[in-house]
Amino acid sequence: MDATRGADDLTGLPTRSATTNWLTEHSGEQVAVLDLDLGGLGAVNISFGAEEGDATLRRVTGLLSAAAADGDWVARLGGDEFIVARAGADLPDAVALAADIRARFRRERWGPEASPVPLTCRIGIATGTDGPQLLQHAATALARAKASGHTETYEPAMAQSAAAHTQFLARFARGLESGALELHYQPQCTGEGDLVGAEAVVRWRDGDRLVSPDVFIPAIEESRLIDRLGDWVLNAAATQVQEWRSAGLTPPTVAVNLSPRQFADLEANVAATFAGVLAAHDLSPGDLEVELTESAVMPAPGEVDPEVAGLLALGVPLVLDDFGTGYSALASVTRLPISKIKIDRSLVADLSAESRSRVIVEATLWIAARLGIRCVAEGVETALQRDILLAAGCTEFQGYLFSAPLPAGEFADRWLAS
Repeated sequence: MDATRGADDLTGLPTRSATTNWLTEHSGEQVAVLDLDLGGLGAVNISFGAEEGDATLRRVTGLLSAAAADGDWVARLGGDEFIVARAGADLPDAVALAADIRARFRRERWGPEASPVPLTCRIGIATGTDGPQLLQHAATALARAKASGHTETYEPAMAQSAAAHTQFLARFARGLESGALELHYQPQCTGEGDLVGAEAVVRWRDGDRLVSPDVFIPAIEESRLIDRLGDWVLNAAATQVQEWRSAGLTPPTVAVNLSPRQFADLEANVAATFAGVLAAHDLSPGDLEVELTESAVMPAPGEVDPEVAGLLALGVPLVLDDFGTGYSALASVTRLPISKIKIDRSLVADLSAESRSRVIVEATLWIAARLGIRCVAEGVETALQRDILLAAGCTEFQGYLFSAPLPAGEFADRWLAS
């Protein structure tokens, strides 16, 4: 590398501006550009500290340098994003290089020797002769690779999709600022229909449409908008609980959902934000509970996320969401004081006398009862599902059999006024 082009302080690799210069020098030549993003570096930083994260980035530098041939360009664009570029390479060459790099990642043990963590590599590929434009094309392919989990090669249609995604994010951000979001509340009930809890579910009023979170959460989860949405939901739920009490009503514990991305973001400060919201609305920790997925609770084998530990220290009840869909659920409930688990709707939908889902649900309820953990079956839509769950020992239910999510006023009239 020409030292006059500048180098990254941590890794010694060329920077983004140096990479742009290199590509400009090779304009008109056939070049392959691989844009690489690390999956799991946030877990390394959270679980083992910034020093271990820096050491991991230096190890990645060594791995990429070993995979590169003489004359290849290896650079760090910033954060956990790297570039490998090869002059004279066509698409098959680039795909082979990407496969080699991913294989090297799989063979490596990342993190401290005693507590290895899964670190993955997502790769976007662009090939051609248009120099600096290849950098943007590779970044567009990388965005698709983050969503698919596979190596992706740039195609012109991707640029149109990326532009539409950017416009969608901008429209959602405007909605967040202008008050277009609202919380609906879905009751959690006993088998007889008595209220025992509620889940706050966010809706986005986009023009004439009321958009479900199933539509917009996946779209915003890779951006910082997910942090802003999480803060908004937490504040809105706390405000509503406070308003219900001021009106003389007695709301149950309200569950709010936080994204695993918020726990991977070192700037999110989830526990401190939660403590501030409780204090600002004069609420106790048990007035709100947090629904988390397994990936947020256990970012690495045997480790507990520091923000999750902070919530536990506050006394905030933790609910393990989507139970039965992952691999570490049993480890989570044995290592953490989980107050409640939610049996995933996919298992509830498949309940029948002979189904494997029924066996899993029955085993889950038995384990939870032995551990003293409450269970909520979500997605209960028929009386038959409720009856099968009751016979298996389930005592709490959530689903359209009892009620759809309701705006705050309707929820209060139907479930709190009595």
